[in-house]
Amino acid sequence: MPLRFVFQHDNDPKHTTRLVQEWFHNNDVEILHVKQRSVRLAIALRKKEITSKDVILCCSKNTIDNTIPILAALYLGAKVVNLDPTLGVRNSRHLVSLVCPTIIFVEDSSVGFIESSLEQTNLTPTIIVFGDSDEYEQFSELVRPQEDEEEFRPVKVDIHDTAVMFFSSGTTGLPKVICHSHYSFLQMLTIGQEYGYNYGSTLHFTTFYWISGMAILANTFMDGSARVFCDDVDGETILKIIQDYKLSAIFMAPVYTYKLTRAENLSKYDTSSLRYLLTGGTPISPEQTKRLNNLFENGEIIFGYGMTEVGRISSFYPETNKKLMKIKPSSCGQVAPETSVKIVDPGTEEVLGPNREGAIRVKSPSVMVGYYNLDSSQCFDSDGFLKTGDWGYYDEDKCLYVVGRLREMFKYKSWHIVPSAIEGVILEHPAVKEAVVIGIPREDDGEVPAACVVLKDGCVVTNEEIERFVVERVPDREKLRGGVAFATELPKTPTGKVIREEVQKCQIMAHILHGRKLNSIIEMTTLGEFIFNQADKFGSNICQVDANLRKTESYSSVKQRSVRLAVSLQKKLSAGDVTVSCSKNTLDNAIPVLASFYLGAVVSNLDASLGVKNSRYLMSLVSPKIIFVDEPSVAMIEEALQGTDLEPEIVVFGRSDKYRKFSDLVQPSPEEASFRPVTVDVHDTAVMFFSSGTSGFPKAVCHSHYTTLQIVEIGKKIEFEEPCTLNFSKFYWISAMILLIRGFVDGSTRVFSESLDADAILRTIQDYKVSSVFGAPSLTYVFTHAENLQQYDISSFRYMLITGTGFSAEQYKRFSDLLPNVDIIFAYAMTEIGQISLFNPKYHKELMKSKPKSCGKVAPETSLKIVSTDTREILGPNQKGEIHVKSPGLMVGYYNLGSTSQCLDNDGFLKTGDMGYYDDDNCLYVVGRLKEMFKYKSWHIVPSFMEDVILEHPAVKEAVVVGVPQEDEGEVPTACVVLKDGYVASSQEIEMFVAERVSEREKLRGGVTFTTELPKTPTGKVIRREVQKNLLRCLE
Repeated sequence: MPLRFVFQHDNDPKHTTRLVQEWFHNNDVEILHVKQRSVRLAIALRKKEITSKDVILCCSKNTIDNTIPILAALYLGAKVVNLDPTLGVRNSRHLVSLVCPTIIFVEDSSVGFIESSLEQTNLTPTIIVFGDSDEYEQFSELVRPQEDEEEFRPVKVDIHDTAVMFFSSGTTGLPKVICHSHYSFLQMLTIGQEYGYNYGSTLHFTTFYWISGMAILANTFMDGSARVFCDDVDGETILKIIQDYKLSAIFMAPVYTYKLTRAENLSKYDTSSLRYLLTGGTPISPEQTKRLNNLFENGEIIFGYGMTEVGRISSFYPETNKKLMKIKPSSCGQVAPETSVKIVDPGTEEVLGPNREGAIRVKSPSVMVGYYNLDSSQCFDSDGFLKTGDWGYYDEDKCLYVVGRLREMFKYKSWHIVPSAIEGVILEHPAVKEAVVIGIPREDDGEVPAACVVLKDGCVVTNEEIERFVVERVPDREKLRGGVAFATELPKTPTGKVIREEVQKCQIMAHILHGRKLNSIIEMTTLGEFIFNQADKFGSNICQVDANLRKTESYSSVKQRSVRLAVSLQKKLSAGDVTVSCSKNTLDNAIPVLASFYLGAVVSNLDASLGVKNSRYLMSLVSPKIIFVDEPSVAMIEEALQGTDLEPEIVVFGRSDKYRKFSDLVQPSPEEASFRPVTVDVHDTAVMFFSSGTSGFPKAVCHSHYTTLQIVEIGKKIEFEEPCTLNFSKFYWISAMILLIRGFVDGSTRVFSESLDADAILRTIQDYKVSSVFGAPSLTYVFTHAENLQQYDISSFRYMLITGTGFSAEQYKRFSDLLPNVDIIFAYAMTEIGQISLFNPKYHKELMKSKPKSCGKVAPETSLKIVSTDTREILGPNQKGEIHVKSPGLMVGYYNLGSTSQCLDNDGFLKTGDMGYYDDDNCLYVVGRLKEMFKYKSWHIVPSFMEDVILEHPAVKEAVVVGVPQEDEGEVPTACVVLKDGYVASSQEIEMFVAERVSEREKLRGGVTFTTELPKTPTGKVIRREVQKNLLRCLE
């Protein structure tokens, strides 16, 4: 056999050299070469008693050295297998345990990885290091001259013995070990040679972990071609390598082809030597194929189809199939020499004809021996054909098309969806770098197509734009009904294949939790029309109860009075004007709300406890036309209006000599019988709520008629009966407004009270048969501390709805033990979007009991994701990040603050500013506000967690934790505590109590201070910046 001259290029300049590599039996070359070094290593390994029974494992990037152990092992008849450090320790530990290597060759940078992979195994292989090592034997020591190297000959083994092993991609589970014999691997090379390609020097990027890397190495001994290898580089570097080394062929994955076509200065390089660009694995769009043909005018783009288990299955013959290659760019060619392919219906096992899609089966002399230490019989059919797991067809020219993986396909309704077809369309979008399509389960549709997309650097595009782009190019069944999410990278195997199970399991897409989709139960009209029409259905039903004054009012009366007020105001008030109410809860203060809805005016409510400064700011923001105010708050409103340009009409609930009285405006009118609500756009703003203002001045949150009714409808779809609800919130809060409107859906009764006295609450529940109580967590303590609980019949009481802050597990247990028939439902909601999550007692009873800290499952019609605050990556279960949420109840925006786009992410999800996670049961946990967190040294401290611990102390009523700056430590946790009446506790006692229950970093290093009350907003939220300011003042 003549000499084989092989050029190997390593992109590390220190290792760039020229080598002569020859087939073993040619030994007349005098310079140091591959054969010489591999023989020396083989002799050294033989002295270590390596035989054909042993496995040699290599873990290294491509270098001049890592070829040598492979050849040496083959000389000794040992089995060769290669590991890639990007697999990760878990997979590597599994694979190393599977093959039990006697020796591991490893590059110096991966020694730690190998050591970790060997932990928790019983393996004790010899480790040999490429590079320097004080602990292990060095490769360089084993390739020194040997006395008997001239006499060395390879060991004779059976050609059907396993020679080379490869790890499968692991896209459908832990990787397996694919075994090729000497015979099957040489057959694979022979089949490749029969195509008649004259490769010459070939560039590749694959390590020997890939079968392609091993095949290209072996081909150098078949035809004397040069092997050029390098690490992942940019397109311009690839073009320079083509020019400098006169490459005639490149083997590259489709993703690398985009690097070439996007490279700048394309015309600067001479690539005329390139004859073949061989690719495969995933499809390339027709547009990209055209770009490649334009780049390499003299070359052929050859898309092949192969598998590690069998090698090449199909490809075009460049000399005889040139015409077919050009007119069938999406085909992977005709069947390879010595190979048979059939298309089979997997249900009936019928062999299908041309243009009929089915499962691809293949038979070839190069098919694997099997999977190492596993029964592989199920991989073959009764005719001995390998079940590839791919889905495809062949046309009338016997050109093969692979349309997807059988396991990747899913069913939308009765249609088979082939992800690769949709992915090919998405990749045509100019901003898209990578895309994967999976099926997301939907109750009525089977699985709907959803896409996860990686954008090109510097490109910006919305999910809606991608969805529209796809809609215009695919049939209805392939529309992205599951939506589009963006990622910085896709989870892949070391071979570059997307791990679809990870995309689905860790859910880059179904990381996005979706609430149930249910049929609409509310006609989407304006709030005015809806309430006006619905009121007549419930006539004499009790609409509202003032528990303070023991007064009730029917739906008929509420409608009559609100219509009369609308008639009185219609000449003064137009659609789009703003009305403001500032009043405690009475039977009267709901009436201006409804009258404003009838007239298309925008409703807003103030709370007198906001004070003059905040009230002045908010009224200046919304510019009300009319202000409804109760008697005690008139002076505050007058003072708040001073220094503004506002001149609203003031209407007083009660007596007034200076302003119009509300009672005068609800007198009978001849026009009331013919009155009808004004027609406005359902997407116009209907109601505004003021944000809590915990981190600055409050903002005005705008909801349209549509979004408000959507919030009401989502609440109703939770499907538990609340015929009578007691609440303590004013219309300043969204909860009170939603309860008012919800009554017009089902005729339920809204009971309101100001008293938090236990006896008053228990009497109200008894007298009005209250079924649910809505309030803050502190309300639960009213029940658990009630002395006269047994004196009242509260059997109607079924649900305790909690929102806002959490409370301790001990309090949950106390309440549940005391009232076992009452379900505590901890809900998560925001003014900006309404209900986000809660447990449905109809379906989630056991979960509610076992997860008292969770705020439940995602609400109907709602989508939620957890996003890394650092990388913006969508996180999976049990990973903490910022909560982002999307719902048809999402606010219109903030009033008069311009664009609110900064509140939304690229997918249109609201950035809640809350930190949380969901568990393996998709139950949500809110752990704190992003703005409330602080750093002690390098640790993130979540105040709410520590506050829960402090609240477990029997003497503590309320607690807030903030960070107090210290020069060397960042901010140290510091607590401000309110004690229960009659209790005494020292700061040291509370510090010790906390220290016993938290990690080292969460100890109260800043100490504990006591106060009689915490500064709060009108909604009851602690104003942390005020607490911090007061603490710093105390410490001065």
